[in-house]
Amino acid sequence: SESSTHVVKYLTLSYAALSCGAAFTGDGKLMRLISTCHTVLGVELSLPPGIKKEAKQACRSIFQYARWGSLSLIVPKIVEEAEAHSAEVEDVYQTILDSARESVDATPIIALPPLFDCAIGAGRHIVKFDGQEIPLLLSLQNIIETLFAVLEEETSSSNWTYMLNKMCQLIFSGKLLLDEYQLSHANDSRGPMPIMQAFEKLLHIGGTTKPHIYKTVVSQISVAWLGPEQPEGDVGLCAIPYREHIVDLLVWKECRWDENAGKEDSNEKWDVLPEATDNSSITRGFVLSFLSNLPSLGDISDVVLKELIYFVIRKLIDIVGTKPDRAKAFITGSEEYART
Repeated sequence: SESSTHVVKYLTLSYAALSCGAAFTGDGKLMRLISTCHTVLGVELSLPPGIKKEAKQACRSIFQYARWGSLSLIVPKIVEEAEAHSAEVEDVYQTILDSARESVDATPIIALPPLFDCAIGAGRHIVKFDGQEIPLLLSLQNIIETLFAVLEEETSSSNWTYMLNKMCQLIFSGKLLLDEYQLSHANDSRGPMPIMQAFEKLLHIGGTTKPHIYKTVVSQISVAWLGPEQPEGDVGLCAIPYREHIVDLLVWKECRWDENAGKEDSNEKWDVLPEATDNSSITRGFVLSFLSNLPSLGDISDVVLKELIYFVIRKLIDIVGTKPDRAKAFITGSEEYART
C-alpha cells in the first residue's frame, strides 16, 4: 500500500512540477530526458487486495493521468534538444507509441487526452525523419492504429473533435501522401496504404449523418493531394490513388443539419471556398478547390492528366448519363440522398 501510494505521489508531483515549468539542466540533458521517459513508462501500479473499489479507481485515474500528463510535457522537450535524429530518440518515440496503444483500454477516460497528445507528439517526429530503422509506412500504420484506438474510447465530443483535427493534421500531409504514392502505388506497386485506409475509415465514421467529420477530413486532405512544394509538373500525383473517392465526393451532398441532434454553426466560413458556397456543398467545394489549384493544361504532368483528370471526367459523365429513379423519394441522410 505504501509503495503504491509512493508511486502515485511520485508521478503526481512530477506532473505538477513539469506543469509549472520545471526544466532539465546541465550536460547530457537529452539523455536524461530520454531516461526519464523510459522510467515513467516502466512504472507500474500494483494495488493491494482489500482496497475499496472507489479508492482503487481514484488511484488508477490519478496514476494514468499523471503518467501520460508527464510524458506529454517531456516529449516536446526531447524534440527541442534532439537536433538530429538518433537511434535513442527513435527508440523512445517508438516505445511511447507502443505503450500508448497497449494502455488505451486500461486508461480512464480522463487520461485519454494526454495519452493522445503523447502519441501525436511521438508520431509527428517519427514521420519527420528519413532513414529510420522501421519502414515509414509501417511506422505510419502503428501511429494511425494508436490514434484510432484512442478515438474509439473517447466519449467527450469536444475532445473527439480536437483529436480528429490533430490526427488529420498529422497524417494528411503532402509529403506523406507522396511517399505513400511512390512506395505503394506508382509503377504498379501494391504495398500498404495506411493513410488511404485511415481516410476511408474516417469517411465511414462520418457516414451520411455527420457532415462535420467529412468537412474536417476533406478540408485537410484536399490540400495534401496537391503534394509538397515541388516542381509544378508533379502537382497532384499523390491524389491519383484517391481518384474514386474524388469522384464520389464531387457528387456528395451534406444532409441538412438536425437542430435537435447537436450544435452546428450554419455561419461557419471556410477561407478556401467562395462565400456563397451552399451548406450542402462544402465537402465537394474542397474537392473543386483542389482541382482548381492543379496546373493548367500544358503544365500539368501527363500522368496526372491521364490517370486523374481524364478518369474523373469519364466517371462523372457516366454518373450524369445514368437516369435517376424519379418515382423514388430519397430519405434525408441516406446515401441516395447524398448522391442526388
